[in-house]
Amino acid sequence: MRGWAGLQGCLPKVVAALAAGGAATADETELYPLGPESYRQEDVPRGKVTRHVWRSEIFAGTVREFGAGETDLDNLHGDW
Repeated sequence: MRGWAGLQGCLPKVVAALAAGGAATADETELYPLGPESYRQEDVPRGKVTRHVWRSEIFAGTVREFGAGETDLDNLHGDW
């Protein structure tokens, strides 16, 4: 039976992960190394993320912030 005894073993790891602010630990970077697709590449079009705010006209006080990605379509490579 695992119960609380099983949770006590993982609790320090959870607390440490939360204290690190979600940063990858050394164990994670060893288990999941970043490949070349994780880095900026020359032949991939650049874009930007713009910030927007939406205010509901139906539900008073409802405000949502969101980001939208924009790709520079003038600089795409290849035939579309």
